Amino acid sequence: MDTPAHAAAETAALARATRRRVYASTMIGNVVEYYDFTLYGTLAAVLAKLFFPSADPMVALFSTYAGCRSPTSSVRWARCSSGRSRTAGAAGAC
Repeated sequence: MDTPAHAAAETAALARATRRRVYASTMIGNVVEYYDFTLYGTLAAVLAKLFFPSADPMVALFSTYAGCRSPTSSVRWARCSSGRSRTAGAAGAC
């Protein structure tokens, strides 16, 4: 038969395990995101020459960075306009 102390210990252990999983998944997500931005930023000069040929190399480079930023901005805009947020407590907050 479960005692209240045993049930509380099980609940605390489950909370710690859940917290560890959340921390680990958050860390993995951040590492992947920063890797993506670093890789794209490093290759931006090459991508600018390949995909945005222009007389002005600065315009081509800015076009490359705008191409990187627009999907990120559209996802954030969609999340804010739909009232959804990454955190449950900040629903609708941008």
